Amino acid sequence: HQLQYALLNRNYSFVDKSEDSTEPPIVALIMLVGLTKAGSFLMDCLSPPDSKADADAEMENTNSSNDSNLPLDAIATQLASRPKLLYWFLFQVFTKRPDMYVKFPTTSVPPLTITNLHRAQFSLFLDYANESEGEVISEPMTSTSMTVDSDSPFMSFLRATIPHGGVDAVTVRERLGSYRGGRTDNPVFAWELAFVTEKFGKGTLDEAKEVLNLYLLGAKNLSMAIAFAER
Repeated sequence: HQLQYALLNRNYSFVDKSEDSTEPPIVALIMLVGLTKAGSFLMDCLSPPDSKADADAEMENTNSSNDSNLPLDAIATQLASRPKLLYWFLFQVFTKRPDMYVKFPTTSVPPLTITNLHRAQFSLFLDYANESEGEVISEPMTSTSMTVDSDSPFMSFLRATIPHGGVDAVTVRERLGSYRGGRTDNPVFAWELAFVTEKFGKGTLDEAKEVLNLYLLGAKNLSMAIAFAER
């Protein structure tokens, strides 16, 4: 319990003399024990965001009955200054603790804190998803080896979060299109854009042509194009 309290208390920090910077406790923990051990610890101690108190009050509350837990949003706040670590952390939450992040059986409206994190993670995917960050992804998003029944990590994220409204389909299509430079033959995020257009578009003939070209010219995946044409 003492470790969890120390990690949430900004009075405890690590001074990195080599970079003349002060790191938040969570960042210091990751630097000390590495991603694998830190990830396991954070997922084991993770708790939902506290909607009844702001982050500062929660960090200062020494008598909290939940001082053995680490609120998801409090960790994300500490990692905000390290975008790649935030990207890594949110991906761990998405894959290992979906009950707190994308699955809400008792409500149709997720907490605002969660949908804000969905938006942040979407932007981070655009920044880092094609860098093959070891534990985060194992292959580029645009692999032509993808099959009809498989999802890229980014696509799994879009499939799970768009229905919750934090990441809306129109914005996703606009930003993916801009990232791809408007080129149909650009392989980057071709599959993801095709998926969002097909599942969340208006079903027009122009959209159908766009999806088909994204599979054929962008992803260069004939089996995906055939499967789409047969649907």
